[in-house]
Amino acid sequence: MGTLDSIFNKARDVANDMGKKAGDVVEVSKLKLSVVSLESDIEKIYAKLGLMVYEMVKAGSENRGLIDGCVAEIDALKGKLGEINAKVDELKNVRRCDSCGAAVELSAQFCPMCGNLIKSQPEAEAAPQEEAAPEEPQPLQEPENPGMDA
Repeated sequence: MGTLDSIFNKARDVANDMGKKAGDVVEVSKLKLSVVSLESDIEKIYAKLGLMVYEMVKAGSENRGLIDGCVAEIDALKGKLGEINAKVDELKNVRRCDSCGAAVELSAQFCPMCGNLIKSQPEAEAAPQEEAAPEEPQPLQEPENPGMDA
């Protein structure tokens, strides 16, 4: 019976893995639909902004507040777009090349598109800490040491 149980357990694990992957595919599809919708919204605002600027130039006037409002709206949508794309990358187990933006497998050391060296995630997080460390010892109080000896 142990062998039969082992086969059933293996089959159950495979079915669970397939179910998770199917769920990930559905989630990626939903996110991609959101991306298309957001990109469409951004294009509409670009067109609106262009029309406003054109009409303002033709009229010889300027409404900086209206332009700034459109720019802020575009920036907000681009921020949402970036968040969604990051979720898609996470579900696909990829990250982005810093140089060209191509999708790169998590285990890759070099970008397959441009050949750029891909930094591992822990090193990228450690880099800011290494930069901060040298700044702390800089304000040394060495002139006080001779005064203490005297």
